[in-house]
Amino acid sequence: MVIGLIVINLVGAMIFIATLGFAKSSWNKRKYFKVLICVILMIAEFAAYAFVKESYKREVREPVTKQYSQDEYSVEQKNPVEVAVAAPSPEIYNEPTQINTDDSEVYNNRGMNYHDSGQYELAIQEFNKAIEINPTLALLYYNRGISYRHLNQYEQAIQDYNKAIEIDPNYAMAYNNRGFVYSELGRYEQAIQDLSKAIEINPDLSMAYYNLGVVYGGLLKYEQAIQNYSVAIKLNPNYAHAYYNRGNLYKDVLNKYDLAVQDYNKAIEINPNYTNAYNNRGLAFLTMEKCEPAIRDFNKAIELNPNFAPAYSNRGIAYGSLGNFNKAISDTTKAIELNPNFANAYYIRGIIYQESGDVKKAQADFAKAKELGYKS
Repeated sequence: MVIGLIVINLVGAMIFIATLGFAKSSWNKRKYFKVLICVILMIAEFAAYAFVKESYKREVREPVTKQYSQDEYSVEQKNPVEVAVAAPSPEIYNEPTQINTDDSEVYNNRGMNYHDSGQYELAIQEFNKAIEINPTLALLYYNRGISYRHLNQYEQAIQDYNKAIEIDPNYAMAYNNRGFVYSELGRYEQAIQDLSKAIEINPDLSMAYYNLGVVYGGLLKYEQAIQNYSVAIKLNPNYAHAYYNRGNLYKDVLNKYDLAVQDYNKAIEINPNYTNAYNNRGLAFLTMEKCEPAIRDFNKAIELNPNFAPAYSNRGIAYGSLGNFNKAISDTTKAIELNPNFANAYYIRGIIYQESGDVKKAQADFAKAKELGYKS
């Protein structure tokens, strides 16, 4: 059904673009450009959500007392949270003379230090030693499972979470993290079962609701995704990523741009350095034809991350909508410099060249965009 809607919209969009092309001589160029960009954004949004399962491949930092989590970068969507149990401060174990080789807690802390520095193999070695000393401590299997997952050794991670749950059947976070791995593997039904079990054990576990939101988004069940993000926010009003993800659904699926902006506002209020939230709020403003606030948001995203190619491309659209083609070309060119395989940036720059009368450069950009897989 979704694919059918995409095809219908793509066909309709192409017909609409062609019609505008014939009528262009009687149109104001700036008006034509605005309409054309809106059509491109519409196509991009439908395509993105048709294959939404391919976009949920990252994870986020969730502040939890006496626990830690790992975060990675994503433009549109954050993946489920996984959390490892932190033991007492590891700094006290830095001196070899202080190490008690019979203390599993020592090796657990050393393993966590290695994990935090990205040395996952060494972390696993330390967790192995801890498990040799204390094979009935669930959190050791749990923490080792996270390191296995960061090495993309999913089956080993699942086995460790299985063991943690076997030792402690009420280990809510082990269910949460195993659900995380299942979602990474696209095994969404198993992910839902585990996350639901985590919530059954601990109804106040906000990250489990958040993770369910991501899973339901992957299943294109957007209303259920929003419901779960909303519960996560109710339980944790400072959950910036939950506001951000819910805002994405309001913007890209439900076309409720005012609600999207409200959620992005809240995410930014909680985390003033949230680059993606500025970028996506800018896109919401751009869709609402509010170019000036959109440009301010793209400026901020670029200030926070000068190598963030999508923000340059998006700002280029905004400048083009205002008729400032020189700045639009400069921004889309910068986006291409940062990401030479950025097909959308080539296509958008092609439109700008076309509107500014440089047909030869426009044709070259359209050809390059097509070569990179852009489909209008």
